[in-house]
Amino acid sequence: MTQAFRSNLKSLVDHGQFSNVGLGLDRYLTRHATDDDKRQTNRPEVSLLEAACNSQAPEPYRAAYCQWVSHCDHLKVLQFSATLCSSLAIGIGRSSPLEVGINLHHTYGMPMIPGSAIKGVCRIAAKTQKIDISQVAGALVFWDAWYNPESMAGKPFHRDVITVHHPKYYGSNGSDWPTDFDDPVPVNFLVVKPGAQFHFAVSCASESWKAFAFDALTYSLTHLGLGAKTNAGYGRFEEITIRRPPPVPERMVWRNIVVTRKPSPMEFTFTSPEGRLLRVRSTRAEQINGALALDFRARLKKNNRFSADVTVTITGDTVEIDAIVPAQNATAN
Repeated sequence: MTQAFRSNLKSLVDHGQFSNVGLGLDRYLTRHATDDDKRQTNRPEVSLLEAACNSQAPEPYRAAYCQWVSHCDHLKVLQFSATLCSSLAIGIGRSSPLEVGINLHHTYGMPMIPGSAIKGVCRIAAKTQKIDISQVAGALVFWDAWYNPESMAGKPFHRDVITVHHPKYYGSNGSDWPTDFDDPVPVNFLVVKPGAQFHFAVSCASESWKAFAFDALTYSLTHLGLGAKTNAGYGRFEEITIRRPPPVPERMVWRNIVVTRKPSPMEFTFTSPEGRLLRVRSTRAEQINGALALDFRARLKKNNRFSADVTVTITGDTVEIDAIVPAQNATAN
């Protein structure tokens, strides 16, 4: 038996789950499997992969994911989510003590799809649809796709297996012919399981490029697949939904607006510069009225009108009145 890491680290290993799956897979394999182990179900790497499958997205990753989505909203890039309908094998060629790797975020240990892989399937989709993009550069920038920790209860991993039925044949470069008497060798590896959701982001040079990117990636994710083993059905997505970023509040001041005040019940009415009739009633109207200077309120009478600077916060189609400040030398009519 070959021990895979130092004995004084054994006490640090919790085979139930990992706080960082990437660190667990790279450093906490207890021993390397022997030839006899490779044909058994209780292989050392199996317990390691099961611990990874039981691991949840850590709280720092959840916070980083929300911050990343918020950053994408601020940059106004194309965003959409997609849900796996088959297993995703991404980065299986990466170096790993388990021989088969997986692409994970280095800091948080959660699955991540490289932007280069997304760019590759988008290019294939363009060629499939006979769209010539050979003379174009920089119109699209593909970001890494992050796993949504709210999907699959924060547990995205699944243990999969590839079985080598004729190891002597492959190991001898074909000199030993395969027979029905060969012993199959199962190779366990980690994949992202169906139902896990990923968040995609693409920076686009224009609205037309944004439409092209979404159409090309929708076709790629649903028909071509991402990652390895796509010919075997891996890497397919469904439920592709564009994210509409929440509108950003914008604060502004409308100058010299004619305001009408009704004292009972308290109400302020005025027309916006775009001709939109706005009213402020009840508690908010009382608050605005209370903020008026005492001497000015004393001059106001029923149905009085006066000119004022109106401070508003506009969020999408919603207008919130923050303050009504009578203009200099404003008189109550």
